[in-house]
Amino acid sequence: MLFLAAQAAWGDEAWQSVIAPSQHIPLAIMTYVVMGLSAASLLSGSNLPRLAFMQVAADGVIITALVLETGGANSLFASLYVLSVVASAYLMDRRGTLVTASIYASLVGLIGIAQGLDVIRITSETGDLAALTTGTLLKVFGFFLAAVLAGRLTEELQETGQELERQAAQTHALQQELAQVVQVIRSGLALIGPDGRLRVANPTALELFPGLHQRPVAQVIPDYESPHDGLWEVSLPRLSNEDEPRNILLARSQLEDGGSVLTMEDVTRLRQMEREVRSAERFSAVGRFAAGIAHEVRNPLTSLSGAVQMLEVSDQDLPLRRIILGEVERINRLVSNFIETSEPRPPNLRQTDIGALLTDVAEAFRRDPRYADQVDIAMELAPLETLLVDPDQLRQVLWNLLLNAAQAMPEGGTVELRLEDATDYVRINVRDQGVGIPDGELSQVFDPFYSKRAGGTGLGLATVDRVVRAHGGRIRVESAPGVGTKFVIWLPKEMPPPDPSGDPSRGE
Repeated sequence: MLFLAAQAAWGDEAWQSVIAPSQHIPLAIMTYVVMGLSAASLLSGSNLPRLAFMQVAADGVIITALVLETGGANSLFASLYVLSVVASAYLMDRRGTLVTASIYASLVGLIGIAQGLDVIRITSETGDLAALTTGTLLKVFGFFLAAVLAGRLTEELQETGQELERQAAQTHALQQELAQVVQVIRSGLALIGPDGRLRVANPTALELFPGLHQRPVAQVIPDYESPHDGLWEVSLPRLSNEDEPRNILLARSQLEDGGSVLTMEDVTRLRQMEREVRSAERFSAVGRFAAGIAHEVRNPLTSLSGAVQMLEVSDQDLPLRRIILGEVERINRLVSNFIETSEPRPPNLRQTDIGALLTDVAEAFRRDPRYADQVDIAMELAPLETLLVDPDQLRQVLWNLLLNAAQAMPEGGTVELRLEDATDYVRINVRDQGVGIPDGELSQVFDPFYSKRAGGTGLGLATVDRVVRAHGGRIRVESAPGVGTKFVIWLPKEMPPPDPSGDPSRGE
């Protein structure tokens, strides 16, 4: 309506025959004043219901002015009342719309009656009362029909909008609840689109696979596109030098749109517990075996060794006697290892100078005639205070690791022995330059009876692992064929409380 008024005011040729040129300027001024007041009220944040009433009132004033200037009740602009009624239905409630229609009907009726009775003369022609009455009644009927229809339509739209708002609020609440559940669950959860890229993921999933946001899933998650039944396990690199490699169990479920839901579970601790159970079962088997043979074997061995030593043999038979005595000693040592492994004693903890203990073990190993000329030990010891450990058991651990390193270097080489301070832990590194261990065998090196060396019992590293865990520590092995092997031991500066089960082999 305001646009039409402004267009007329500026003298558009289409309206020249309807509005007298002398009325252009006043109409334009009134139109822009109303537009300016409306804009200022909206910007100032005035009361919206009051602003709506003022807007409708201003429309009525301008339309009435146009009607009076362009033919009265028969004016072409009288149809703008209908548009104003429809507009009022969107600005006010049904009652306000009916009030607006009633006011407009009254105005048109009064104008028509006044014209028919010649109370006012808008045009040079005399008004026809019957024609004016008929036209006015039709317009009034149109006003109320528009008010009823527009009011009903507006109410339905408002009800629909309110229902949509309620549904949107419920949907938003459900989304928030679901998001909170997804965010706090410990398992990783990711929604993958049909294009193979991430749609959404919880923090656990992004922590396990940080590259999901930047790259396709198949480039981030190993074996994602490999044929499997939707369940597979991958091994991820350790987060730091003090962590173990992580085992992640993944499950993928297809969606109807071609995407998928991916769940991730960190099963590192579970796999570690499985290894510990297998180790405990093997140690149990060792115990039963050792208990059965210890007394049956040691007594004959002692008698055999004593008898051989008392035999008088010629010089050419001396090598044979040495072989017999050596083998008897080896069997006796094997039985001793069995007994010690099957019946581990709890650590006898004492404050111990770890640096001095490592130095003593290294010096003793350097004097071992088997490796004195072949193996060199390079030491780097950080200055540390004393540590609460069992010195005898720790000596056994270090000796076994040095022995394992020397045996891995048949051509000789250097063993690096390093002691480091790692805040809450003391870290001991033993690195050799030997043949190395294939990646597929690293998980078995601490299993009882596992040995790739001819004549090995497979109990040395198993004992090392058990003693370290009995001290509340942990041990890790890193190796590659042709590169060498490194054993890393972490011993806590403060011992954890004793295990209520009483099993010293258990630990974190």
